[in-house]
Amino acid sequence: MKSFVFFAPGMRCSGCSSKVKNSIDKLPGVIRSGVDPISKRCIVYYDETQVNEEAILKATSDAGFTPSIENPLKKKESPVVKNVLFVFAILGAIILFLIEWDLFPHPKNHIADGLFQMLLALPALVWGADIFKGAYQAVRYRHPDMQLLVGLSTGTAFLYSLAELILFALGQIEHPHYHFCATAMVLAIVGLGRKLEERAKKRADSDLEELSDLLPKNAHLLVDGEEKDIPTELLGAGDLCLVKPGERVPGDGRITEGRSSFDESLLTGESLPVDKGVGDAVTGGSMNLLGAFTMVLERSGDQTTLSGMVRLVEEARTTRPKVALLADKVSGHFALGVITAAIITLAIWWFIKDFNTALPYALTVLVVACPCALGLATPAALACGLGKAASCGILFKDAAALEAFSKCKTIFFDKTGTLTEGRPRVEGAYSLEALEAAASLERYSEHPLSLAVLEEAEKQGLALAECADFRAIPGKGICGTRVSDNVELKVGTKSFLNENGIACPEVPFAIHVAAGKEYLGAIKIVDPPRKEAKETIEQLKERNVESILLTGDSKEAALEFAKTVPLSDVKYRLLPEDKLALVRQAQKEGKIVAMTGDGINDAPALSQSDVSISHYKGAGAAQSASKMLLTRDDLTVLVTAYDLSKRTLTIIKQNLFWALIFNLITIPLAAGALSSFGLSMRPEVGAACMAASSLLVVTNALRLRR
Repeated sequence: MKSFVFFAPGMRCSGCSSKVKNSIDKLPGVIRSGVDPISKRCIVYYDETQVNEEAILKATSDAGFTPSIENPLKKKESPVVKNVLFVFAILGAIILFLIEWDLFPHPKNHIADGLFQMLLALPALVWGADIFKGAYQAVRYRHPDMQLLVGLSTGTAFLYSLAELILFALGQIEHPHYHFCATAMVLAIVGLGRKLEERAKKRADSDLEELSDLLPKNAHLLVDGEEKDIPTELLGAGDLCLVKPGERVPGDGRITEGRSSFDESLLTGESLPVDKGVGDAVTGGSMNLLGAFTMVLERSGDQTTLSGMVRLVEEARTTRPKVALLADKVSGHFALGVITAAIITLAIWWFIKDFNTALPYALTVLVVACPCALGLATPAALACGLGKAASCGILFKDAAALEAFSKCKTIFFDKTGTLTEGRPRVEGAYSLEALEAAASLERYSEHPLSLAVLEEAEKQGLALAECADFRAIPGKGICGTRVSDNVELKVGTKSFLNENGIACPEVPFAIHVAAGKEYLGAIKIVDPPRKEAKETIEQLKERNVESILLTGDSKEAALEFAKTVPLSDVKYRLLPEDKLALVRQAQKEGKIVAMTGDGINDAPALSQSDVSISHYKGAGAAQSASKMLLTRDDLTVLVTAYDLSKRTLTIIKQNLFWALIFNLITIPLAAGALSSFGLSMRPEVGAACMAASSLLVVTNALRLRR
């Protein structure tokens, strides 16, 4: 499976993105696709044996949107000529508006007046060529959208006015009715609204852009001790680089010489500098605050932790929460309904009065309706919410996880590495023979307890034996064969060794070690709770979220831990299947369940839960099963994630409500339903309302960035 990222600059809302996505998904070999109208980004996963990138780009063109490999949000400002043309369009629209109210001197002769007004409207008409092109494509590809509504209304007003001018000049009519003002005002207001909207969209996209731009453009490569500046994209694994004070780290790797303090706030949300020295891992994009150091690269370019984070956020933004699916479908058919409403309005007013009275009402209906406000309601809020989450050290894999977490009332916690520091240490007396055997096996394990055993063995200077046939039995222990004497080693719980016919004493908070059928001893390991664990659980309780501990520890160890952390409930002596059963049981009771864990034994329960949470540096199985990843080594980000998910869903609902109410109120008003009460709307006012509606939903979403 390959992935392909490109851009569709013409997209404006989820209605547009749905057209692109549907066109791409019809291609044979496309496995999955996602489209984000805020960043204009399209991500396609496909089988290269069935489809290629050219076919994907063609499908996008067939949907009516010209694809681009370059990011449109990073392009330079519009050409000077186009900007000057827009200024003239605005000036022409203002003068026409003043003429409409007889506040600007204009020819009294109807022909001269018509020509004068037409000339004033031409800059707006020329500037709006892209809108008319979009309207044509909407008709051609049978995808009616906002561009069709605007193009239809302004084009109709201009052509009707031109026809009136010609017919009057030929003496076919007595009193011409010009609507050049409506054409110029609508196009100018739409253009102004678009510029403001695009600026707001860029702000909504800025959190992700900040992350993307963290990797430096150039790096100091060391070749035979000589410094050479090269572009960062040319670096590869194994390269030795020099990083100077005030520079960003060019990729993921380890310090080989020197030490420094690092600002990783944009990557992890951690505001305090982190001190690191020889052997410590450094992350691409982090800022080197103090001394110069050399590092060996392990990952560069698209393989870095930073690039992985950006990809996760990009993919999450192309998904939609359930609350928005109906709105997306409605916005896709909205324009056709508005055109129908405009035709009905025209027919009714033409029947009641005359065509010249009916036309402005029909034009206003076309321009006031805003499918873009409805279509932007969700993606704008998601862009801000997911971007803000990433800057706080929270990565949601999809919008459904964000939505589910906002409704979550039960969180199951694994203990080791989640509620504890995750750096267990050996404590108390032990047999060196048992420690050597345990460490020989533990070096093949991903379990957090293995590190404590290995660190103690290194401290004692023990030589470790080679082992083969390593096997991990989740929730119980590990085993493998010592190569030197072909003896099977076992490390794990008391019950695990008992099951294998090895008697061992009851030792609290310990793992037991055996060689063959011989019991070698117990190793007591402690893993203190995180300093923020108590605060996190208390804050979740304040939000009516219950916290339940799921652990494979003994009853004594679990209850001892619960004395320091105010959990809602504690479940102990659990195997992976037991944790899975508890998650399923809670779901059967109608609860939205989240599960946090970072070990292999947590993967089944993580996969079953509605929202699975693990650390970005946790075990691979746990990470792949998780829908939410935490990049910051601080449990309180769970509370931040919960609050942010609720705020994001609230903003989405507010935006959808505003967009729907706006259209429910303004369309009847534009159609003249309340004209008998003196309430009506001109086309240019309708255009201003339409632009304001789109701008409002994006601006409302920007509140999430605070």
